[in-house]
Amino acid sequence: MRVGCRRLRKKPAHTEASKQSTDSRQAPACSPLEDDQIVAECKVRVQKLRENLLKQNHILQSEVSVQERFDASCSLFDASDHSLNLQSVKSSWLRSRDKPCDTNEGLEGSDASDTCSESDTSDSDSSGTGVEGAENLSAIVEDEEVAEETVEEGSDDEEEGDEVVEEGNEESTPAGDDSRNCVSVTETRRSESLEGGSLEVLTPSRRKTGEEVVEEPSPRDRVLEQCGQDAPLPFTSVIPPSVMKKCVKIGEGVYGEVFRTTRSGNSVALKIIPIEGDFEVNDEPQKTFTEILPEIVISNELSGLRNGTENSTYNFCPVRSVSCVQGCYPPELLKQWDVFHEKKTSENDRPDIFGLEQLYILFEFGDGGCDLESCKLKSAAEGVSVLQQVACALAVAEEEMKFEHRDLHVGNVLVQPTDETTVTVTLNGTPVFIDTHGVQVNIIDFTLSRLTKDGCTVFCDLASDDSLFEGKGDYQFDIYRMMKKENKNHWEAFHPHTNVMWLHYLCDKLINRKRYSANDRSHREAMKRLRQALQNLLQYQSAAHFVLEDALFDS
Repeated sequence: MRVGCRRLRKKPAHTEASKQSTDSRQAPACSPLEDDQIVAECKVRVQKLRENLLKQNHILQSEVSVQERFDASCSLFDASDHSLNLQSVKSSWLRSRDKPCDTNEGLEGSDASDTCSESDTSDSDSSGTGVEGAENLSAIVEDEEVAEETVEEGSDDEEEGDEVVEEGNEESTPAGDDSRNCVSVTETRRSESLEGGSLEVLTPSRRKTGEEVVEEPSPRDRVLEQCGQDAPLPFTSVIPPSVMKKCVKIGEGVYGEVFRTTRSGNSVALKIIPIEGDFEVNDEPQKTFTEILPEIVISNELSGLRNGTENSTYNFCPVRSVSCVQGCYPPELLKQWDVFHEKKTSENDRPDIFGLEQLYILFEFGDGGCDLESCKLKSAAEGVSVLQQVACALAVAEEEMKFEHRDLHVGNVLVQPTDETTVTVTLNGTPVFIDTHGVQVNIIDFTLSRLTKDGCTVFCDLASDDSLFEGKGDYQFDIYRMMKKENKNHWEAFHPHTNVMWLHYLCDKLINRKRYSANDRSHREAMKRLRQALQNLLQYQSAAHFVLEDALFDS
């Protein structure tokens, strides 16, 4: 959209006085001149100038501009010869280049000169010679093809500026003044340069680099960039037949489905999330590109903590790849969905509801094991190790990128057996050693999480998600309300105490909901440690505070 931005120039006082003093001798600027003698004199002088210029080789064919041509002409006049006002002739010639007036339409003396050409701003000293300038303009316009050539040079620029000029004309020109037909290209260029200045600042999708306006990537483009793709891919490009036939559904959520399979000899988990559809899935609106982007970014950042130096941990599930796919749900996956439904009764919609245009985000994670809710632990010592590993992982992420998980229920803590006797995390450059007691923890699902990296905060705004805070029947739902009270429903800010709340929730589950097969002295000692941690936890300000201060981490 173009906006009329022309600004009226304030006319100098001496220009007004000059106009009043010359009212009696004003003549239409573009009408035929009555004084044939002046016309003839102008023609003779112009012809003489051109001949002299050619002799002195000052005009190099078409390479010399109109402005340069006239500057050269003026320099050849005898300084004592004032019969023609050179400045007026120069201004008039430049006006004829930009947009010559119709010879049937009149301009009123120096007023016309002011309105028709922006270049007259610097010529106010000669404003008293408006009639002479107008007369000279007519003589020059009639003289051979000089004015015609310059009009052709400026015609394209005039067309570009017409839209701006027409919108600004009525405000800048008095009623009944025909001079609005002679607005210069200089003025329209100014309008175009003002166009969009503040709009660019207010439009996040555009930024200006030098003279070039660069479009910022859309959420779709950003997601595809994270996936390393130019466009969505078919399922078969991401899950080849050899991998597809080994898929088994192992879990689900409101977000979508999770399948386990084998790729290149490694067990992996595929999390498939439908996005951008215009209908609800599992009683919830589908996520948009904008909404799924934070989860992709956070998953990748936390996965990268295994390569950290000052702060590092292996307890966030590794991301092997993220893909954007499109199409109907593969028949092999539908079959495995049915098998899962027969055994456990799915609460999700059967994914045969999706058509050819449906988009999905497909995460491929390293296989993190079984969720804490379903897995069987032998003793409370394993429970202590689970709590310690989760707490240390949260502490590392807090210190490295101001991380809050915000949804760390038992379904989002995975446990798998390990042969390693200890796991090591690095917290602010200090190694922390944890006895595994045969279990390895992997934390997943960062849909509601928040972090800050390189000054940029990524978070999920839960302020308007009333349903999240209305749940009842489990301590998990109390935690959501406790978080909301903690941050006063402002979800961008960093409140690490929310991580402590989830640790308190997990500790409670490990004490009161898990059934252990062991009942020996070491088991009882471990239960005692868990109960003491539960009693102390909520007094800590962060997971890092808990790890550094609580007796649970005493060796």
